[in-house]
Amino acid sequence: MMDLVQEGSIGLMRAVKKFNPYRGYRLISYAVWWIRVRIQNHIMKFWSNVKIGTTQSQRKLFQRIEGAKRKLGITAASMEDDDISRLADHFGVKEEEISEMHVRASKRDLSLSERPAGDDSSVTYAELLPDPSDNQEQVLGELGFDSLARENLREALETLSARQKKVINERYFTEPPRKLHEIAQDLGVSQERVRQIQAESIGKLRGYMAERLETHP
Repeated sequence: MMDLVQEGSIGLMRAVKKFNPYRGYRLISYAVWWIRVRIQNHIMKFWSNVKIGTTQSQRKLFQRIEGAKRKLGITAASMEDDDISRLADHFGVKEEEISEMHVRASKRDLSLSERPAGDDSSVTYAELLPDPSDNQEQVLGELGFDSLARENLREALETLSARQKKVINERYFTEPPRKLHEIAQDLGVSQERVRQIQAESIGKLRGYMAERLETHP
């Protein structure tokens, strides 16, 4: 309520600033419009996390629909088809627009953590949502697979020659990885030869790993 009072006060100040006494209007008549606009815009903005009115015509409907319902004698909270038709004729818009605006304005946001899932239920909607994280079996299975893969990789590295192991270690297990020409200088070979050793080593590691993983139950 205090927020609405504050918005109304801002509207009043805006009206005083823009008021022209030489046009023959009273300040109160001019200020009422500004006060109403500020309050209505505030309600539309904070009524829901979902915007109620996104176009100018929708904002006009939201601001005027309750007054039009009173004018046409529509008092029920849930409007019938003929009520929607009468309002559509009154505003000169489609019935779908009236129906959509009525639904937006009459429905508030649902708190999943506070709203019970049933009339006699102590369980909230939030408690019924599926847990997106992996279940315990998946986590343990992946940890076991990773552990097995690391163990097989260590074994696979032992099948490489000293030169192959040096290339793989310095290209993939050193931070930052050493460049091909740097390793070539250490080994006294060409850069192209280091590239060949790297490719041969990777192929050998892949073959060993694939064979071990296929035999793992």
